[in-house]
Amino acid sequence: MLAEDNYSEWVAAIRAYFLFIGFLDYLDGDLDPPDKNNAKIHNKYKEQCPNEAGVIFQSLNTNNHAKFLNKSNDKRPDVLYNSIVVYHKSNQSKNQARGFYKLQAINCKDKELNGFISGIRIQLRHLNSVGIRLGIPTLTTVIDISDELTAEIIVSKLSAGYDNLN
Repeated sequence: MLAEDNYSEWVAAIRAYFLFIGFLDYLDGDLDPPDKNNAKIHNKYKEQCPNEAGVIFQSLNTNNHAKFLNKSNDKRPDVLYNSIVVYHKSNQSKNQARGFYKLQAINCKDKELNGFISGIRIQLRHLNSVGIRLGIPTLTTVIDISDELTAEIIVSKLSAGYDNLN
């Protein structure tokens, strides 16, 4: 289900499904819909489109239904998918800032280390899902936040009971 914090996972799942059914090239716009001269393929495509648009429709939460679904794309999975992608790309920096802010807002209270670690893991996955790359920079790897900075942020959130880790 597409929500504001799982866009990358949603895209991967939708693309995997469309790859599986042999529809990914249509979804990406790399392959034009079959023309009417080849009636058998054209009819199969026309029959399948509403079903595949329905797959995308079912993967949207209620808020996203209103945002993305309309008469021009309710039977066109490629148009529906691309409207979602364009929207999320235009909001990517806002989503990245929100994700980083949520990481900064996590705090560890005494005796709640397991919950803290779970919260950190969730936020790190969220950062990845909104396109923030964490890691160690190399000649071939571009990152947005270094491992050292990420570790410093996490350790700084620990309560006074864990000062020996600083």
